[in-house]
Amino acid sequence: EYNKLLEFDKKYTKELKSFYENEKISEKEYNAIIENLSDNYEKIENDYSYKLLKYSTIPTIINILCILLYFVVIQYYLSGQTLGKRLMNLRVVKNKDKKLTIFNFLLRSLLINELFFNICNTICLLILSKNHYIAYSQIMYVITYIFEMAIIFTITFDKNNRGLHDYICNTKVIEDKKG
Repeated sequence: EYNKLLEFDKKYTKELKSFYENEKISEKEYNAIIENLSDNYEKIENDYSYKLLKYSTIPTIINILCILLYFVVIQYYLSGQTLGKRLMNLRVVKNKDKKLTIFNFLLRSLLINELFFNICNTICLLILSKNHYIAYSQIMYVITYIFEMAIIFTITFDKNNRGLHDYICNTKVIEDKKG
């Protein structure tokens, strides 16, 4: 449907431009029509995006569960290591020589893997109307971006390379000398 719409748009825009160039319509009329088309395409794009997100709710939930299993459960039972950390001889530890709890791994995973934002998005997708969800998702996109930049900034400029998520969870990643 969308491709058909794009083909129609190409033909329509070409004809419209021809009318403008041959002075059958004014610049003001031309700009008004183009603006109207742009608004309509934005509505169509939002509608398709919303439907696609609705259809992908179950895969998103499965993805969240897999991330929780890998980054929380496996990391907890492997004493702060995932398979990748084990290969790289790295380990997540408590910042102050205490044993990490599963809650530490859960909170860390919610933050660093954006699970918190994905869970919020999925819940809001299920309970909000399309227009409310689109407005919410635009705000959440900005918040997520700012949070990601804060993580990168703290890792880059912290002398111990701890990210914001490490400060919040009171963790750090160390080289595992045993491995």
